[in-house]
This record gives sequence, C-alpha cells and structure tokens, in this order.
Amino acid sequence: MLTGTDAGGARICGPCAGARDYTCTGCGRAGHTFADQRCAWCVLDERVSDLLTDDHGTIAAQLRPLRAALTNTDRPESVLTWIRRPRTCTLFAFLAAHPDDLSHELPAVQHLHYLRKLLVLADVLPTRDEHLERTRTWLKQTLTELPPEHRQLVQPFGLWHVLHRARRRSHQFGSRTAQAAAKDRRYIHIAAAFLAWLDTHSLTLATINQQHIDRWIDTGPAARHLRPFIKWTNQRRLTTALDVPNRPSSLPSRFLTDEQRWTQLRRCLDDTTMPTKARVAGALVLLFGITLTRVLNLTTTDITFGKDAPTAITFGKQPIPLPPKVAAIVAKLINDRSRPASIPALPNHEPHLLFPGRPATTPITLQALSRTLTRNGITAHLGRNAAMLDLAADIPAAVLADLLGMSAGTTEKWNRLTSRDWTHYLEARTDTT
Repeated sequence: MLTGTDAGGARICGPCAGARDYTCTGCGRAGHTFADQRCAWCVLDERVSDLLTDDHGTIAAQLRPLRAALTNTDRPESVLTWIRRPRTCTLFAFLAAHPDDLSHELPAVQHLHYLRKLLVLADVLPTRDEHLERTRTWLKQTLTELPPEHRQLVQPFGLWHVLHRARRRSHQFGSRTAQAAAKDRRYIHIAAAFLAWLDTHSLTLATINQQHIDRWIDTGPAARHLRPFIKWTNQRRLTTALDVPNRPSSLPSRFLTDEQRWTQLRRCLDDTTMPTKARVAGALVLLFGITLTRVLNLTTTDITFGKDAPTAITFGKQPIPLPPKVAAIVAKLINDRSRPASIPALPNHEPHLLFPGRPATTPITLQALSRTLTRNGITAHLGRNAAMLDLAADIPAAVLADLLGMSAGTTEKWNRLTSRDWTHYLEARTDTT
C-alpha cells in the first residue's frame, strides 16, 4: 500500500514514509488491517476456529466444511459481524459440543431455523424442504394439545393426507412455499376446530348430516378449509355423503384507475428515494400483472441482457422486452444487490435471486416486500388487477397464458371479465377512488 511520499513526491509505502504499515502480519495481504495489524480474513479464521473448537482443542470433521464455508468469503467483515452476536456464539458452542448429534432435528426455534439453513448451504446437512418439515414439526406439537379422541382423527388426516399430498407436490414441483405451508396448517387446524365444534353441540362424525355441515359453513369464511377433512372422512366411511361446496371463484372487483396506476408506475420509474427493490417489484406488478409471490421467485437467469436487443424478462415461454426505464432499474437492482451485513457469504452458493433474503439463497418474505411497497405508496394487489385487466383486453387468453406463465383457465377468466358490461366495471373502479 503506497500511503506516503518521498522527498521528490513519489509514492512510497507506509513503513518507508515512517507511517502505518498496511500489510497483514498474519498472511502478508496488503490492505486495511482489521485488528492487531491483521486483515479481516485472518481475524475471521481465528474467531471461527475458536468458536468451533471443542474442549480437546480440535474441530470435529463434521464441522470443517462449515468452517471452510465461513472463512472462504469475499466479505469477511459481514461474517465477523454475524458471529460476534451472543446468540450466534451460543449456537456455535452447541455445534462444537455436539458434533455427533448434528442433524435436521435441531430444536425448532426461530434462530435455529437460520442455523439449519446455514448448515445446509455449507453442505454439512442435506437439503430438505424446510417449509414441509416445519409443518410436520408443528403438527407434532399441535397433536399434544388435542384431546385423545380428536388426536386419533387429526393425526392420520394430517400425516397421511395433508402432509402426504404436500410431500408429493414438493417432489413434483419443488419446495413448498410459505403460503402453501400455511394453507396445509390451516386444513389441519380447521379439522381440529370442527371436531371441537361437534363436541360443543353433542355431535359425532357418525351422527352428523348435511344440515350440520351447512350450519358450520355459516360460521364464517374459514369454513371452506373444512372440505379436505370431510372428503377424507367420507373416503374412510367415517361420514356418509357429506359435502362442503366449493365457493365459486369470484373475479376481482376492485382496481386502480388508469390515473392511479400510471402515477404509481411513474413513481417506481423516477423516484430515486424509493428502495430499488420496491421500484422493481412495483413496476413489474403494475406493468405485467404478476403476483408478488411470482416476483419473489424471479432470478437473474430470468433477465436477458443483449448488446443488440432490448433487455427482456421471462415469466412464461417467451421473453418479454422491458421498457428502457424498467430495464435500467432492474439492472441497478442486480448490480447493487448485496447481502445484509449479518449474512455470511458462502462459496458455491452465490445468490441468483433478484430479491435475496436470509440467507441470500432464499427470497425475502412476502410480508416484508408487501410492507415495503405499502410504505412507498404502491398498492400491489389493486395495481395487479388493473394491469391484468388491460392485458386481458388486448391479448388473447392463450397468448397471455404463455407470456405470463399462467394457466389458460386463469387468463380466460380475465378475458371474460373484460367482456362484461362496462358499467359494472366502471362502478367497481369508482368504489376504490
């Protein structure tokens, strides 16, 4: 590091100029030292080793990949920040003391969910569907709180119907989303609530009829989640020919006006005070009518940058060219993407998500993105409805399905909505103003 000058004004190193030496005393790396005249990499290596070393002064073989993953990083300061936390020190002490017990069956508390992800990324633990397994753990805890007679029904329903179906879909379509896992838990919770309701009315599954089901349906919107349980009891002849009718899928009735939609879109494109992630997410929703869940799962591979062609984004079968301003903020998001200071950067797991979370190989939560958009004045749900309405009015359902990666049935519903009496549509839009 040439930090000084000689008598002739030429740049010289610190020691020759009688100033500080910016060479690491541990590895000889030139640059800013972190502590005790050593670079951040040397300090990190020492501190991680201390945390993972057992009482005999050794690091268990099972933990060496984790040590390598943490120290082989281009951002050692971020890892040092993370491991300095008392909770992290406690977690690493647990690992060092119990290397032979290392498995996915770590205690199911929130701060260990992140540790489990970290161990998977470091290839210490095998990959698994985390949302599916958390639902299984939740079911075990829920069963302990039920009366024995209810547990005998909820347990097989949860294990062999809800979770079996979820596991099959996980293998077929990939890991479950947080929203799908929440729905699975809802099915189980409603089954238990229905059995409790039967008790309060001195009823059993063997004695109820369709009128009792109709009374339950009248209790509120959660009634629709009872259908899987009743279908399951019918199949096992615990009930006789009962039905929980599906509610007819209602088409959206609330939209942004054209002026509201384009005002919000201009903010996304021009307001540099908004977080880049809010600008990109808002622009994609307001332009293409995709849901925030779809936005969260976008990766850099879905974006195509070309020298002689416009930047494009792929939702379905064909890439869609992006307007120049949208392409610019998408490029900014990709270039500025960085991991939060508390998240270690793991080798060979470089994040490709446009909206990385914790860890960076998983997206931020839907709730976090929704809150960010709302704070910045972007009404994603109503904006998405307005965008889909405009697209469905101009593009045939089959073409729109291919472009946006939606089912043909969904786009046909939107096409039907555009052919409705326009006075109904205008009244629905007026209600939102």
